[in-house]
Amino acid sequence: MSNCRISNVDNLRIQKSKDASDSIGKDREELMEQVADQFERGLEILGVTALEDKLQVGVPEAIEKLHKTGIKLWISSGDKLQTAIEIGYSFSLLKNTMEIMILSSYTEAGTRYQIEQGLEKLLSTASGLATSTPPSNGSEIPDRNNNDPIDNKSSSTGRRKSQAVFPATQPKDGYAVIIDGDTLRYALDGSLKAVKPSVSPAQKASTVKLVGEGRNAMTLAICDGANDATMIQEAHIGVGIAGLEGAQALTSANYTLGQFRFLTKL
Repeated sequence: MSNCRISNVDNLRIQKSKDASDSIGKDREELMEQVADQFERGLEILGVTALEDKLQVGVPEAIEKLHKTGIKLWISSGDKLQTAIEIGYSFSLLKNTMEIMILSSYTEAGTRYQIEQGLEKLLSTASGLATSTPPSNGSEIPDRNNNDPIDNKSSSTGRRKSQAVFPATQPKDGYAVIIDGDTLRYALDGSLKAVKPSVSPAQKASTVKLVGEGRNAMTLAICDGANDATMIQEAHIGVGIAGLEGAQALTSANYTLGQFRFLTKL
Protein backbone atom coordinates (compact mmCIF):
# COMPACT_ATOMS: atom_id res chain seq x y z
CA MET A 1 0.00 0.00 0.00
CA SER A 2 1.38 3.39 -0.96
CA ASN A 3 0.35 7.02 -1.25
CA CYS A 4 1.14 9.84 -3.71
CA ARG A 5 -0.23 13.27 -4.63
CA ILE A 6 -1.97 13.76 -7.98
CA SER A 7 -0.84 16.72 -10.12
CA ASN A 8 -1.82 17.97 -13.58
CA VAL A 9 1.05 15.93 -15.00
CA ASP A 10 -0.41 12.86 -13.30
CA ASN A 11 -3.77 13.56 -14.93
CA LEU A 12 -2.05 13.34 -18.31
CA ARG A 13 -0.50 10.07 -17.22
CA ILE A 14 -3.92 8.77 -16.23
CA GLN A 15 -5.19 9.58 -19.71
CA LYS A 16 -2.20 7.75 -21.20
CA SER A 17 -3.01 4.75 -19.02
CA LYS A 18 -6.56 4.72 -20.36
CA ASP A 19 -5.27 4.93 -23.92
CA ALA A 20 -2.84 2.08 -23.25
CA SER A 21 -5.58 -0.02 -21.69
CA ASP A 22 -7.85 0.54 -24.69
CA SER A 23 -5.13 -0.20 -27.24
CA ILE A 24 -5.19 -3.42 -29.25
CA GLY A 25 -2.14 -5.16 -30.64
CA LYS A 26 1.26 -6.57 -29.74
CA ASP A 27 2.45 -3.26 -28.25
CA ARG A 28 -0.36 -3.09 -25.65
CA GLU A 29 1.64 -4.85 -22.94
CA GLU A 30 4.66 -2.62 -23.56
CA LEU A 31 2.49 0.51 -23.34
CA MET A 32 0.99 -0.70 -20.07
CA GLU A 33 4.46 -1.29 -18.62
CA GLN A 34 5.57 2.20 -19.65
CA VAL A 35 2.56 3.75 -17.90
CA ALA A 36 3.14 1.66 -14.76
CA ASP A 37 6.79 2.73 -14.71
CA GLN A 38 5.74 6.40 -14.78
CA PHE A 39 3.28 6.00 -11.90
CA GLU A 40 5.41 3.84 -9.64
CA ARG A 41 7.80 6.64 -8.72
CA GLY A 42 8.03 8.89 -5.68
CA LEU A 43 5.60 6.74 -3.72
CA GLU A 44 5.28 6.93 0.05
CA ILE A 45 5.05 3.40 1.43
CA LEU A 46 2.19 3.13 3.95
CA GLY A 47 2.35 -0.59 4.58
CA VAL A 48 3.43 -3.93 3.13
CA THR A 49 1.63 -7.27 3.26
CA ALA A 50 3.25 -10.61 2.45
CA LEU A 51 1.56 -13.96 1.89
CA GLU A 52 3.36 -17.26 2.36
CA ASP A 53 2.44 -19.85 -0.23
CA LYS A 54 3.66 -23.14 1.19
CA LEU A 55 4.14 -26.32 -0.78
CA GLN A 56 1.97 -29.28 0.07
CA VAL A 57 3.62 -32.08 2.00
CA GLY A 58 5.50 -34.51 -0.23
CA VAL A 59 5.67 -32.35 -3.38
CA PRO A 60 9.49 -32.35 -3.81
CA GLU A 61 9.66 -36.11 -3.17
CA ALA A 62 6.86 -36.80 -5.67
CA ILE A 63 8.57 -34.73 -8.38
CA GLU A 64 11.87 -36.52 -7.71
CA LYS A 65 10.17 -39.91 -8.22
CA LEU A 66 8.52 -38.76 -11.45
CA HIS A 67 11.80 -37.36 -12.73
CA LYS A 68 13.63 -40.63 -12.09
CA THR A 69 11.12 -42.52 -14.24
CA GLY A 70 12.15 -40.39 -17.23
CA ILE A 71 9.02 -38.21 -17.32
CA LYS A 72 9.77 -34.72 -18.66
CA LEU A 73 8.38 -32.06 -16.34
CA TRP A 74 7.38 -28.44 -17.07
CA ILE A 75 6.12 -25.91 -14.54
CA SER A 76 4.05 -22.95 -15.76
CA SER A 77 3.92 -20.08 -13.30
CA GLY A 78 2.35 -16.65 -13.20
CA ASP A 79 5.17 -15.43 -10.96
CA LYS A 80 8.14 -13.31 -12.00
CA LEU A 81 11.30 -14.90 -13.37
CA GLN A 82 13.38 -15.00 -10.18
CA THR A 83 10.40 -16.19 -8.11
CA ALA A 84 9.71 -18.96 -10.60
CA ILE A 85 13.35 -20.06 -10.39
CA GLU A 86 13.16 -20.25 -6.60
CA ILE A 87 9.96 -22.29 -6.92
CA GLY A 88 11.78 -24.67 -9.25
CA TYR A 89 14.46 -25.24 -6.62
CA SER A 90 11.89 -25.72 -3.85
CA PHE A 91 10.14 -28.34 -6.02
CA SER A 92 13.48 -30.12 -6.56
CA LEU A 93 12.83 -29.65 -10.28
CA LEU A 94 16.00 -27.53 -10.48
CA LYS A 95 19.28 -28.64 -8.93
CA ASN A 96 22.67 -27.05 -8.41
CA THR A 97 24.21 -29.77 -10.58
CA MET A 98 22.07 -28.85 -13.59
CA GLU A 99 23.02 -26.58 -16.47
CA ILE A 100 20.43 -23.79 -16.35
CA MET A 101 19.53 -21.96 -19.58
CA ILE A 102 17.38 -18.84 -19.27
CA LEU A 103 15.50 -17.50 -22.30
CA SER A 104 14.40 -13.92 -21.74
CA SER A 105 13.90 -11.47 -24.60
CA TYR A 106 11.47 -8.77 -25.67
CA THR A 107 11.93 -9.40 -29.38
CA GLU A 108 11.45 -12.22 -31.87
CA ALA A 109 15.03 -11.81 -33.10
CA GLY A 110 16.38 -12.08 -29.56
CA THR A 111 14.24 -15.13 -28.86
CA ARG A 112 15.38 -16.85 -32.03
CA TYR A 113 19.03 -16.10 -31.22
CA GLN A 114 18.80 -17.44 -27.66
CA ILE A 115 17.03 -20.63 -28.80
CA GLU A 116 19.64 -21.22 -31.51
CA GLN A 117 22.45 -20.67 -29.00
CA GLY A 118 20.83 -23.13 -26.59
CA LEU A 119 20.40 -25.77 -29.29
CA GLU A 120 23.98 -25.26 -30.45
CA LYS A 121 25.16 -25.78 -26.90
CA LEU A 122 23.16 -29.00 -26.52
CA LEU A 123 24.38 -30.37 -29.86
CA SER A 124 27.98 -29.47 -29.06
CA THR A 125 27.76 -31.29 -25.75
CA ALA A 126 26.14 -34.36 -27.29
CA SER A 127 28.71 -34.62 -30.08
CA GLY A 128 31.68 -33.90 -27.82
CA LEU A 129 32.90 -31.24 -30.28
CA ALA A 130 32.82 -28.47 -27.72
CA THR A 131 35.23 -25.58 -27.87
CA SER A 132 36.89 -24.22 -24.78
CA THR A 133 36.00 -20.58 -24.25
CA PRO A 134 36.70 -18.43 -21.18
CA PRO A 135 33.59 -18.23 -19.03
CA SER A 136 31.63 -15.00 -19.02
CA ASN A 137 31.74 -12.71 -16.02
CA GLY A 138 28.07 -11.88 -16.40
CA SER A 139 26.02 -13.18 -13.50
CA GLU A 140 22.76 -11.31 -13.76
CA ILE A 141 19.45 -12.26 -15.27
CA PRO A 142 19.33 -10.78 -18.80
CA ASP A 143 18.62 -7.04 -18.90
CA ARG A 144 15.07 -6.78 -20.21
CA ASN A 145 15.47 -3.03 -20.77
CA ASN A 146 18.39 -3.43 -23.15
CA ASN A 147 17.60 -1.77 -26.48
CA ASP A 148 19.71 -4.31 -28.36
CA PRO A 149 17.24 -6.59 -30.19
CA ILE A 150 19.53 -9.55 -29.58
CA ASP A 151 20.52 -10.01 -25.95
CA ASN A 152 23.33 -12.54 -25.71
CA LYS A 153 24.35 -11.94 -22.12
CA SER A 154 25.04 -14.99 -20.02
CA SER A 155 22.85 -15.24 -16.94
CA SER A 156 22.57 -16.88 -13.58
CA THR A 157 19.88 -18.15 -11.29
CA GLY A 158 21.74 -16.75 -8.32
CA ARG A 159 22.78 -20.28 -7.33
CA ARG A 160 24.79 -21.59 -10.26
CA LYS A 161 26.33 -19.35 -12.89
CA SER A 162 25.25 -20.11 -16.44
CA GLN A 163 28.46 -20.91 -18.27
CA ALA A 164 29.42 -19.23 -21.51
CA VAL A 165 31.32 -22.36 -22.59
CA PHE A 166 30.18 -25.52 -24.32
CA PRO A 167 31.19 -28.27 -21.87
CA ALA A 168 32.52 -31.47 -23.42
CA THR A 169 30.60 -33.58 -20.92
CA GLN A 170 26.98 -33.36 -19.92
CA PRO A 171 26.06 -31.91 -16.51
CA LYS A 172 25.41 -34.50 -13.81
CA ASP A 173 21.67 -33.89 -13.74
CA GLY A 174 21.19 -32.65 -17.31
CA TYR A 175 19.70 -29.37 -18.45
CA ALA A 176 16.84 -27.13 -17.39
CA VAL A 177 15.28 -24.40 -19.56
CA ILE A 178 13.57 -21.37 -18.04
CA ILE A 179 11.54 -19.20 -20.40
CA ASP A 180 9.46 -16.16 -19.45
CA GLY A 181 6.04 -15.21 -20.78
CA ASP A 182 7.16 -12.53 -23.24
CA THR A 183 9.74 -14.82 -24.78
CA LEU A 184 7.30 -17.74 -24.83
CA ARG A 185 4.96 -15.63 -26.94
CA TYR A 186 7.58 -15.55 -29.70
CA ALA A 187 8.82 -19.11 -29.11
CA LEU A 188 5.31 -20.48 -29.67
CA ASP A 189 5.14 -18.75 -33.05
CA GLY A 190 5.12 -21.17 -35.98
CA SER A 191 8.18 -19.55 -37.54
CA LEU A 192 10.31 -20.53 -34.53
CA LYS A 193 8.60 -23.76 -33.52
CA ALA A 194 10.51 -24.19 -30.27
CA VAL A 195 9.63 -24.55 -26.83
CA LYS A 196 7.57 -20.34 -17.99
CA PRO A 197 7.31 -17.04 -15.40
CA SER A 198 4.39 -14.62 -16.08
CA VAL A 199 2.65 -17.11 -18.35
CA SER A 200 -0.98 -16.54 -19.35
CA PRO A 201 -3.61 -19.35 -19.38
CA ALA A 202 -3.61 -19.31 -23.20
CA GLN A 203 0.19 -19.67 -23.29
CA LYS A 204 0.02 -22.61 -20.90
CA ALA A 205 -2.46 -24.39 -23.16
CA SER A 206 -0.36 -23.56 -26.24
CA THR A 207 2.73 -25.01 -24.59
CA VAL A 208 0.95 -28.29 -23.83
CA LYS A 209 -0.29 -28.45 -27.42
CA LEU A 210 3.16 -27.70 -28.84
CA VAL A 211 4.85 -30.42 -26.78
CA GLY A 212 2.17 -32.96 -27.64
CA GLU A 213 2.19 -32.30 -31.38
CA GLY A 214 5.84 -31.40 -31.84
CA ARG A 215 7.20 -34.39 -29.93
CA ASN A 216 4.30 -36.75 -30.71
CA ALA A 217 4.13 -37.28 -26.95
CA MET A 218 1.37 -38.01 -24.50
CA THR A 219 0.90 -35.02 -22.19
CA LEU A 220 -0.46 -34.79 -18.66
CA ALA A 221 -1.29 -31.41 -17.12
CA ILE A 222 -1.80 -30.76 -13.41
CA CYS A 223 -3.37 -27.69 -11.85
CA ASP A 224 -5.43 -26.45 -8.93
CA GLY A 225 -6.85 -23.16 -10.21
CA ALA A 226 -9.47 -21.90 -12.65
CA ASN A 227 -6.78 -20.12 -14.71
CA ASP A 228 -5.33 -23.50 -15.68
CA ALA A 229 -8.57 -25.15 -16.80
CA THR A 230 -7.79 -24.63 -20.51
CA MET A 231 -4.36 -26.21 -20.01
CA ILE A 232 -5.67 -29.49 -18.61
CA GLN A 233 -8.35 -29.59 -21.31
CA GLU A 234 -5.63 -29.33 -23.96
CA ALA A 235 -3.60 -32.20 -22.44
CA HIS A 236 -4.28 -35.87 -23.14
CA ILE A 237 -4.75 -36.36 -19.39
CA GLY A 238 -5.90 -33.61 -17.05
CA VAL A 239 -5.40 -33.84 -13.29
CA GLY A 240 -7.01 -31.41 -10.86
CA ILE A 241 -5.64 -30.88 -7.34
CA ALA A 242 -8.26 -29.99 -4.73
CA GLY A 243 -7.37 -26.58 -3.31
CA LEU A 244 -8.69 -23.16 -2.36
CA GLU A 245 -9.02 -21.66 -5.85
CA GLY A 246 -12.42 -22.95 -6.88
CA ALA A 247 -13.67 -26.13 -8.51
CA GLN A 248 -13.41 -25.22 -12.21
CA ALA A 249 -10.12 -27.08 -12.62
CA LEU A 250 -11.58 -30.13 -10.89
CA THR A 251 -14.64 -30.26 -13.13
CA SER A 252 -12.43 -29.98 -16.24
CA ALA A 253 -10.05 -32.76 -15.18
CA ASN A 254 -10.02 -36.46 -15.97
CA TYR A 255 -8.74 -37.23 -12.48
CA THR A 256 -9.07 -35.39 -9.19
CA LEU A 257 -6.54 -35.76 -6.37
CA GLY A 258 -6.61 -34.47 -2.81
CA GLN A 259 -2.88 -33.68 -2.81
CA PHE A 260 -0.10 -33.50 -5.38
CA ARG A 261 1.90 -36.34 -3.79
CA PHE A 262 -0.84 -38.81 -4.68
CA LEU A 263 0.13 -38.34 -8.33
CA THR A 264 2.89 -40.95 -7.99
CA LYS A 265 0.30 -43.67 -7.36
CA LEU A 266 -1.71 -42.54 -10.40
